[in-house]
Amino acid sequence: QCNAAYFPSCPDGYDLCFHRKMRTDKFVNGNNDDPYYYIQYNKIVCRPAPQKKGDPYDCSSCTPGEYCPTLQRCIWKVWKYCPDDPNYITCQETNCAPERKWLQKMERRKKLGFIDTIPGT
Repeated sequence: QCNAAYFPSCPDGYDLCFHRKMRTDKFVNGNNDDPYYYIQYNKIVCRPAPQKKGDPYDCSSCTPGEYCPTLQRCIWKVWKYCPDDPNYITCQETNCAPERKWLQKMERRKKLGFIDTIPGT
């Protein structure tokens, strides 16, 4: 649950920008590769709002992952869960071949000692 009392007060013409960090204890629909995110209060900042209506603008961020505008939340594996990602339809049609490639890449990184564990497994 967000507590807006921790949000900074932005001057006119500025918007709040949120940085969200991945949770490791709660997952959307029980899928351990689709985690919830939480807002880091110390990383909320004020940034100038778009100058014209309709300007593409998203100053929020997610670590790791990306913000999915359609679902209005952070997604770790955007190609698998975010309909806005260009690989989403292919992933659904091919049983997520990009995910298999990602897993192979992570297995190589683990074997080389760059990471200790593969996230989400």
